Amino acid sequence: MNYSSARELEAHLDTCSDCRAASIELDSLRRTLRAGAQRYTTPSQLRERIQATIADGAPKPMRHPRRQWLALAASWVLARLYRCSEYPARRAATR
Repeated sequence: MNYSSARELEAHLDTCSDCRAASIELDSLRRTLRAGAQRYTTPSQLRERIQATIADGAPKPMRHPRRQWLALAASWVLARLYRCSEYPARRAATR
């Protein structure tokens, strides 16, 4: 979060008791989770593999054609739902 966004959030929390309470609750949850979290040391071989991969450049993201088609289908469904929900309003406006 950049500085101006953080300042806006702080200003909002100063005036909104519901959001301030939610923020305090989330902070408490974060502390509880961190306190109970187990810590692990990275094996040296894994660390070396990661550093070698970084040195070689970022790997190309894997393409998943099924995900692309699923995203396309989901966007089509959303567009149809939007148009269908808009249709009665347009029809009523033209009467």
